[in-house]
Amino acid sequence: MPAHEDARNHLYADAQDDVARRAVGRLVLQTVKSFSESLTTTAWKTVPSTFIVCEQDRAVDPGLQEQLTARSERSYRIAAGHSPFLSVPAQLARLITKDADR
Repeated sequence: MPAHEDARNHLYADAQDDVARRAVGRLVLQTVKSFSESLTTTAWKTVPSTFIVCEQDRAVDPGLQEQLTARSERSYRIAAGHSPFLSVPAQLARLITKDADR
């Protein structure tokens, strides 16, 4: 499977075709160092945080996301894939606004 199809299927599976196509076209390479270098700070330990579980995510397993919610002060669920800012932006904005208003 070509890399762009893999990105489409994992990152933008629930986005409209034209939106997903534009998003795939904007992707750039990410250094592997981001997966192996030690962190100098861990903000979630000192800054109140919120986690939004993307229930239809094909890139980060929703089960793993559920485990990560234990580190956050609050969590929400959204019926969306990995990029809800592209597939359900209004719904995501409502969650963020709801959380910011707390």
